Amino acid sequence: MEKAQQYSDPTFVKQRITEKSKYIANAKLKAYQVKVAEAQEKLSQLKIDSSKALLDIPKAEEWPIRERLIAGANLELFRSEGTQLDVAPYIGFQLTERLHVYASYLYRIDFNKDKQQLNVDNTVYGARLAATYRFFKGFYLRTSGEQLRTFVPNSAVPGEQQRDWVRSFYAGVGNRYNISRHMKGTVQVMYNFSYNRDTPFPNRYNIRLGFEIDFKKRITKKDVIKGLRKAQKKKRMLESIKKNIK
Repeated sequence: MEKAQQYSDPTFVKQRITEKSKYIANAKLKAYQVKVAEAQEKLSQLKIDSSKALLDIPKAEEWPIRERLIAGANLELFRSEGTQLDVAPYIGFQLTERLHVYASYLYRIDFNKDKQQLNVDNTVYGARLAATYRFFKGFYLRTSGEQLRTFVPNSAVPGEQQRDWVRSFYAGVGNRYNISRHMKGTVQVMYNFSYNRDTPFPNRYNIRLGFEIDFKKRITKKDVIKGLRKAQKKKRMLESIKKNIK
C-alpha cells in the first residue's frame, strides 16, 4: 500500500525513471567501451608516416635466403718497387638489417715496373672473414681477420725469405653509397692491430675501395598503389564500425 502511494507521487516517479535511465546508460557504455577502444586503436595505426609501415615490409630476418645474400669485391692498391693490386671477391649474408657477415678470398696482382710484366712468383693470397654493423645511414663499423700466404724473413738463414702464413686482425669504419638499383660502392678505412715485419702491407692503415651487389627485391610503383588501396579499405571499414557503435 505504501509502495503504491509512493508511485502515485509524480516527483518520486520522475526520480526513479532518472535513476533507471542512468543505470541502463552506464551498462550500455561499459558493454561498448572495449569495442570503441579497439576501433580507436586500429584507426590510430592507420596514421602511417612511412612507406615501409604502409606496405608492411618484413624485416631482414624474414626475407628469403636469396634476398639476404650479398656479392662483391674489395680493391686495394699499393706502390713501392712496383704496383700491387689486392683483389678480394667476397660473399656476404645479412643477419639483420644492420649486421652483415662476409667470407672473402684475397689475391695480390704484382706488376714489375722495370720488367713491364706480372711477377707471379711474389703473389700473396689467403682467406678473410669480416663483419659489419651499420650505425648511421650508410656508415658502419667493420672488423675482419685474415690469414695470408706470403714471403717472410727466414729466421734460420739470414737474408733469405720463405713462404709462410701470416695472420692479421683489423678494425675500422666504412661507408656504403648507391651506384644503381642493386649495386653499392664501398669505402673502408681499416687499422691493423697485428702489424709487424711479416705483414704483407706497407703500413698499419689500409684504405679499401669496392662494390657490392644485393639480391633484395625492390619496392615498385605497383606495390605502393596496392598498399595504399589496402590501407584505405581498412580505414573505411573501421570508420564504419565506429559510426555504428555510436
